[in-house]
Amino acid sequence: MATFEADGSWFPKVRGPYVLYLRFSDRPHTRLNVASQRKAVAPLLCKGRAHKIAEFVETEPRQGEGRIFLEEAIEVCRDQGATLILGKVDRLRGRIKLLDRLFNQRVKFRCADLPHLYSSTLYQLKREESERQRMRGDRIREGLAKARAEGVSLSGRRENSEGLKKGPAKSLEKRRWISDYRGRETWRLVKGIRDGGVSSLTEIAAKLNELGHRAPRGGPWSPNQVRRVVRKFEAK
Repeated sequence: MATFEADGSWFPKVRGPYVLYLRFSDRPHTRLNVASQRKAVAPLLCKGRAHKIAEFVETEPRQGEGRIFLEEAIEVCRDQGATLILGKVDRLRGRIKLLDRLFNQRVKFRCADLPHLYSSTLYQLKREESERQRMRGDRIREGLAKARAEGVSLSGRRENSEGLKKGPAKSLEKRRWISDYRGRETWRLVKGIRDGGVSSLTEIAAKLNELGHRAPRGGPWSPNQVRRVVRKFEAK
């Protein structure tokens, strides 16, 4: 069953189990209204054939903080084979990376504010995002060049030198958190592959590569890398 828009376009409706993820912000003049997101989700659902198994409402995190509820929603979708419905992806930090990750990991998802999103549309979104970043960089470079031409000093004594010393420690803490999270996610996949009857490190590495799950540095998995993950988490 599909829904037709006024312009003649259409999109298929969601059937079976689904997990709803909504965003909320307590900041003034925000566009993240939970009620409006619920209203936008309704046309995506096939009446009588879609049933909600979980719902997550997450307050918008500050810069540098992770989306814990979003990760939990993705985990539920993987375990239950459900569709992840995102109430609003507009102005979502890192949305292109998130959608690309869902595509690569074969997690079924739909976006209430982008009901026609598919592989080809995602490619177009990635191109538009890349173009916006290029234009933003051009504007910054032009502004700096103009300031230099006018004799403005762009360097000098930093007032917050003590605060800058905290940067490396914060960066290290964040990198450790990301590494630990990726390790736990990899271990979950390895256990699932083992439960399917695969025990060889070479075969496990091949399965991880087939799933699109990349190694820590972005390349394919090797048996030695899988061995390190197994030793680390089996010892815990």
